[in-house]
Amino acid sequence: MLRQVLAELITELNGRCEQFTTCDDLYRALLAGRPYTLVITDHITPGSMQGIELASAAEQGWPGLTVIIMSGHERNESVPLPSNSHYFQKPLQITDLLDVAENILKTSQRNVPL
Repeated sequence: MLRQVLAELITELNGRCEQFTTCDDLYRALLAGRPYTLVITDHITPGSMQGIELASAAEQGWPGLTVIIMSGHERNESVPLPSNSHYFQKPLQITDLLDVAENILKTSQRNVPL
């Protein structure tokens, strides 16, 4: 449900959304050369790759790609957050997340996978 709401809000910000079930699926799309400006993901997702791992891979392979990670759990401070990432703990203020997304989308109008 949150994914659908975020997709609608990103669309209202003139972004284009693509939705993926797993970080693994999104990572394959990145490897295939699909251009994205912003990724919004949960930290814990189905599949072998989690949100923080996706952010780390994006930092290495796609340095301009920003990743927003959401989680119902506190962030483990012993695991460094990649420099391209923002972490929001649920429950979150959706306006805080949208402020970050809007600032990123102002500079580019590429797809935003959720």
